[in-house]
Amino acid sequence: MDETTVFLLHGYCHLVNQTIQCVEKYFEGIVPAGRPDRQIYWKTKEIYDTVSELLEKGEKEQAKRTVLEYMTYCETYLKEGEPWKTWKEDRSLCRNTVLNCVQMVANLSVLMTPFVKYPALKVESWLDIKGDWQVQSVHSGYELPQTERIFLINPTADSGREKEESLIPMKQALKKAL
Repeated sequence: MDETTVFLLHGYCHLVNQTIQCVEKYFEGIVPAGRPDRQIYWKTKEIYDTVSELLEKGEKEQAKRTVLEYMTYCETYLKEGEPWKTWKEDRSLCRNTVLNCVQMVANLSVLMTPFVKYPALKVESWLDIKGDWQVQSVHSGYELPQTERIFLINPTADSGREKEESLIPMKQALKKAL
């Protein structure tokens, strides 16, 4: 597995886990009503167009790097939005941040599928999106089904060796998904 794929998977899993945790913790598992950020919508649409064009040209690695850059943008948005703080200080801002993060996670699920199917397909099912190659939207009020944290390694492994050994089955599963 190449380095870009590893970064993409780890970043995506982290973003999914944090976003789902915010929905569950602050909004009882229901996607909050908030104000969709139009800048995020247009950036997301641009990413779909760019990735589509790159894939059509056979430039899969550049397309993957473009998705990685978008994922980094999404992580930065979540970090700067600080829903864990704004929940106490400005609930309206918290709702907006979490709603927009849910939208970005939904779109990353689709954008990742040409490169890796796991965990993207699992998240698509959680968010009840179709996976069509277009900007996705999860409606406010949508209730998440039972979810779980997504790990690429065994989070309970104590030693470096146990953690490395726990990666082996995941690497095999990912090779099949790629």
